[in-house]
Amino acid sequence: MKRIGKLLVDLGWITEQDLQRALISQRALGGSLGTCLLEHDALSEERLMRALAHQAELPAARPWDLTNVPQVVRDLLPAKVARRHKAVPFRMIGNELYVAMVNPESLEARDQIAFVTGKELRPHVGNEVRILVALDRYYDAPSDERYLQLEARLDYLNERISDRPGPRESTESVTVSDLSRRLAVVDHPGALAQEMLSYLAPKFRRVALFQALSHGVRGWRGVGLVSAKELPQYRQGFHEPSIFLELKAGKRCHVGPLSRVPAHRRLERALGEPPVEHCFVMPIHVGRRLAAVILCEHAKHTRPGTDATEVERIASAAGEVLARCIRNTKSSTSSLSPRPSPAADAARVDEPSAT
Repeated sequence: MKRIGKLLVDLGWITEQDLQRALISQRALGGSLGTCLLEHDALSEERLMRALAHQAELPAARPWDLTNVPQVVRDLLPAKVARRHKAVPFRMIGNELYVAMVNPESLEARDQIAFVTGKELRPHVGNEVRILVALDRYYDAPSDERYLQLEARLDYLNERISDRPGPRESTESVTVSDLSRRLAVVDHPGALAQEMLSYLAPKFRRVALFQALSHGVRGWRGVGLVSAKELPQYRQGFHEPSIFLELKAGKRCHVGPLSRVPAHRRLERALGEPPVEHCFVMPIHVGRRLAAVILCEHAKHTRPGTDATEVERIASAAGEVLARCIRNTKSSTSSLSPRPSPAADAARVDEPSAT
């Protein structure tokens, strides 16, 4: 059986450099090679699963196969066996039990699952990330935050980013001008956030958006190495030193590491592991008011795919979209209604639908 790394290189879906980077990560962090490739944005989840299915000569379990698995199906496989073999049953048809497995080639695992369930097994190759998160969800097998974050990132990219045609072609071909044209028809802050994250996700290992209110900022949306659970709960007031206070006071942008003040330590906890290294933090203004903030971080020792000037251009275009959203909101309300500030408007038009 050809190794998955060599198979992907032979298919032209990753480069030899992609493979070597992933192997280094695998030695340092563990996990499957496929997981490490996904973390490096070397290929899409769809292509990884197609290659794994080809390698194993088995069908692949799709992401949605492992969501909302019926209780009656889950109960067929004891939790101890599911955790030991990293296997999740997801469908029953007649006497046939469909099971997603990290290592479906293991005859020992297949035999034991068939024995304890008493069913005819239909093994499927599964994405390690999806299976470990499903084991956490269904079988009380706590998953490392690394996998939870990566699953959230994959869900986002599967919605917003189409599969790459080749190993050297990426969303780098989408320019800021292309993004600006897309934003020209955006009429809601939620859609604005989606477009920005879609553009920035392949270029940075971590992107987080924050909404600015009159008294401080709150976490909005993120992609990459961002805690999907903690970021939306994050709040930071303007009453103590922070990069957000500096931006509100008129700082054009921040480039580099974050200072070690208490507010930034709380910010790092909200973003999740690993700690923030070198980042760009850009304000989004509506008029002269701070309306939102973009934080982007690229991987250590790698050249970022987007520089601070480009992120600044994106922030400027985003400010125009928010101003348009505000005008649209105002036009639909009574002329007798109070006129809130632009920053307050920018926050209000996104509540509660842009989550």
